[in-house]
Amino acid sequence: MRAHVLGVGLWMPGFPDVAAWASGRRTDGANEPNAAAQAKMRRRASLLVNMVADVAAQASAQSGVPLSRARIVVGSAFGELATMIEMLDEREGDGVLSPLRFQNSVHNAAAGQLSIAHKNRASATSLAAGNDTAAIVLLEAMTLLALGGDEVLAVVADEPLPQSIRPGASAPAVAAALLLGAGSGVGPDARPALAVLEGLRQAEAPSDTPAAEPPLEIDGPASAILPLVAALARGQSGRVTLSPAEAPRWSIEVRDARGPGSA
Repeated sequence: MRAHVLGVGLWMPGFPDVAAWASGRRTDGANEPNAAAQAKMRRRASLLVNMVADVAAQASAQSGVPLSRARIVVGSAFGELATMIEMLDEREGDGVLSPLRFQNSVHNAAAGQLSIAHKNRASATSLAAGNDTAAIVLLEAMTLLALGGDEVLAVVADEPLPQSIRPGASAPAVAAALLLGAGSGVGPDARPALAVLEGLRQAEAPSDTPAAEPPLEIDGPASAILPLVAALARGQSGRVTLSPAEAPRWSIEVRDARGPGSA
């Protein structure tokens, strides 16, 4: 399977986009996702929903592909866990649960709200795969492309874990989006592809090696997408890991979109 990267979006606290993060320079006032990208989202949306809205808007703007058209795949290892904990606190407090918070507590809240906000009638998929979430999001997106149809927006995002779940230091919020197409962009607003992705695969253990126990789910598995974002930002080619260092199981090949066989 092969996918052309048409646009990229990134948000982390202090880094509002790919360029800021790649330069290593924090941006004052960028500790919340871009408010403009959230304008169409429902009020009191969670941090996760707002992160997804921000990076999706970035990838759409760079690619020229409207969010009303692209199929959507959102991956989050922990989903709306923070909202769920807030609901449990409400239950233990006065026993009254917020209906608005309840509708935002489901794992597909971000994909659903993004679809509604942009009147997108294409497929929208939400998934969680622990440490492999970044890789499985790309596997799902590239499979959809291989089956035909319009472009696919692939998003990976996770909030910090609530302190009641993981006390102490917590991984920062991370969200990244890739707007993927089966070829270079088409239409009057099309931009050249940034790179080609292919050869997504899982490392195989030697046949004479006993199967190892899968590693525990780490704090912040969405950060596994960052090496790929870095390679795209720098225009680098080669094989890039798509799994956390604690569980290096997946990788993908990044290639220049202008190279042979890229069409």
